[in-house]
Amino acid sequence: MNTNYASTQFLDTINALRTRMDRLQETLPEFTDDYHRLFVYFVGQQFEEIPPDILNICDRQNDQKIDFYKVEESRFVAYQCKLPELDRLEETGKLEPFGPDLVNEAEDILTFLTDTAGTAKGNKEAQEARNRYRAAKGSEGAEPSYLLEVVLAFFGKLTKPAQDRLDELIKKWGSNNQEFKISIRDYDDIAAELNLSLIAGDRPKEFKLNFKSGTGVHTDEWGYGLVPAITFFELFDKHRMALFDLNVRYYLERSSVNWTSLHCLNYMDSLTRIAMILPDNVAIRRSLNS
Repeated sequence: MNTNYASTQFLDTINALRTRMDRLQETLPEFTDDYHRLFVYFVGQQFEEIPPDILNICDRQNDQKIDFYKVEESRFVAYQCKLPELDRLEETGKLEPFGPDLVNEAEDILTFLTDTAGTAKGNKEAQEARNRYRAAKGSEGAEPSYLLEVVLAFFGKLTKPAQDRLDELIKKWGSNNQEFKISIRDYDDIAAELNLSLIAGDRPKEFKLNFKSGTGVHTDEWGYGLVPAITFFELFDKHRMALFDLNVRYYLERSSVNWTSLHCLNYMDSLTRIAMILPDNVAIRRSLNS
């Protein structure tokens, strides 16, 4: 397991995650500044598209390792989430390694949810999760191979022993008519969701914009003018999210409006006004055409 990631991108990912969780506080049905709890909401929103106000949370004492769950027509999924202390990760610059104990929690969840005798007891929310799984699996419209999936979501990477244990459990539970599944969402998946995987490559120090004659107004820090929209699409296609500072990337990511706008740029050859927010180290030179 390689825990040494490119330091700049790793720190960017931590900052992006912290910012996203801080923003989530504004939309939660409860007040919390606990980053583990915020991480649970983040994972539910990012990987299962569950709005915070309807997330089925079990994350309390005696939750039987279930942080939240989702019921679908052909699938019941339960998540266990782990978030290391972010300040410590920033200090060390290394990913958190997770061992077999985390992987074993997936089997704990499967065992609890499939306990037809009800021997294992959980809190009110965990008990409801098990009842809803039974009801969904036993309903008339349920598929014969109704899937029970357990997902381990953690901000780190599995150790070699943990990966070996995961492979063992996948083989053990996955052989039962494909009714059970164990999945992971690790650091790489979370970084991809934060769109930081798009910033690979060098940030441009400068680039040339051809303003329509007579429309350009600029200083060393900003510029305004009429530019063919396709120019901005080509710049983004080449440099991706490296064009923007982190605070801008946070608000661009996963926005259907922004991605639709970028898609439309591909078909535009007219002139348009576009406001540009550029990184600190990209200067607008006075030698640009105006």
